[in-house]
Amino acid sequence: MDARTEYLATRAHGHGKRVVVQPQMAENQVSLPALCYTIRDIIHPTVLFEQVPELLDLLAQVELVRRKMHTLADSALQFQEHFRLQGASDIIFLAREEMKTLEKITSKDIGSRDIFFQAMKVLVSLDITQLWISSEDSHLLPLHFRTFFPRLSLGQLKTRWLFHATLSTQERDELELDTGLACQKFLRDAYLWEEKRIQEEEGQPNNGGFYEHTTFRALSTELLGSLGVKDVVHAIDRYLTVVETMSDQLTKIFAASEV
Repeated sequence: MDARTEYLATRAHGHGKRVVVQPQMAENQVSLPALCYTIRDIIHPTVLFEQVPELLDLLAQVELVRRKMHTLADSALQFQEHFRLQGASDIIFLAREEMKTLEKITSKDIGSRDIFFQAMKVLVSLDITQLWISSEDSHLLPLHFRTFFPRLSLGQLKTRWLFHATLSTQERDELELDTGLACQKFLRDAYLWEEKRIQEEEGQPNNGGFYEHTTFRALSTELLGSLGVKDVVHAIDRYLTVVETMSDQLTKIFAASEV
């Protein structure tokens, strides 16, 4: 079954590019090509910010696949070393180049994880800012905030979203408390600025240049720094390429195994 056949997304005809994705849990894992295909369709040619919670769950599934492949590579290296030390003569050992490939895969674990997590944090912050200025999707802002930061909005840790479950305790604290509190401050400051500007200048948020004001742009910069949409898209593309390359390499080495 190819990626297009397994494609999770459906298009709403006549309304431009809109993707509707149902979150999938780990035990009902979708193939890596289908996941990557869907993610790229959400972030290209423009990011569908109304789909960010679903996008995070798709990325979390890719991360679960990456972690599984890392475990497989690490186990294979340990297996090889164990039987090499035992002087086993009835074992077919991997070639030197294959061993180097596995070592390279295992060495990228921390770096790949960091790309995944940093992209997640930036994506969440971008979503908050983009929904605030959106005339069509701003109604999704409260829902997305509760989804990203359940401790801040609901006072609870339990959530149905897979991306929360894939984070360590430290990562979840960083996402919900550090990034969450920063987003909360942005929303408060943006609201106060917007109300003041409307009163003083009789401006309207739906005016084309309303959110181009230097004060609002400064608020966005305080939350996001120098990072923007292109940066997070590039990071996600890079992350997907890393995972796909890992999959291709392991499939080549363990052709008879299920990766």
